[in-house]
Amino acid sequence: GAGDVELQEQVTSLEMPLSGAATPPSRGWSELLVGPTLLITLILCIVGCFLPAFSVDLRTVFGALGSSKFSLFQFAYSLPSFAEHPRSFASLFNQVTFMVFALGVNFLQLLLLLLLWYELVPRRINRRINVSAVVHCLGAWAAMDVALISMIITMIELKKSDFVHLAGGQKEQLSRLSGIDVRGGDKGLSVDVVLESGTYILFAAVLLHAWITRAALNHRT
Repeated sequence: GAGDVELQEQVTSLEMPLSGAATPPSRGWSELLVGPTLLITLILCIVGCFLPAFSVDLRTVFGALGSSKFSLFQFAYSLPSFAEHPRSFASLFNQVTFMVFALGVNFLQLLLLLLLWYELVPRRINRRINVSAVVHCLGAWAAMDVALISMIITMIELKKSDFVHLAGGQKEQLSRLSGIDVRGGDKGLSVDVVLESGTYILFAAVLLHAWITRAALNHRT
């Protein structure tokens, strides 16, 4: 009767939210930080690759031999020149491998994650390609962290290496032949290596990359 209809209307009004239409759940603080952190990580990777990563100073017992500074991009470009045969297949293959896996894969993964996070991937592409799965796969091939740690270890080993060892008699002989008083340590060739700002920025970027990519993928799945 009329009483039943009135009771039903009261129940319906109580079930409806006070603001009218239902509102989507708000994101937590961790989710709000993911997008900006992805962007910051990408910027750090780019800036770190452009800035000098390390400098090398070569000195002999007769004086300074030369010095060079390299960013990670410059190092990748100059990689074949360090080989005995710069234009050989092995040298060029090493260069391409370094550029793809140590640099390109990291940039591509971060860029795709940004597009996924802000839902900027076109729907027609999402229907044909599982972009989330592609990002997962790229994470397994991203090797900037490996390249950076290997570079740091190599630089430390270079600094400690004794490429030309000179004993006391050899230094005396060099002094007589050259007319220069050869003194100092036993290293005929010393390599002084300094890690520059690019290395520290990339190290921070690598740590952020390891965390934020997992956080973004966990929120997406």
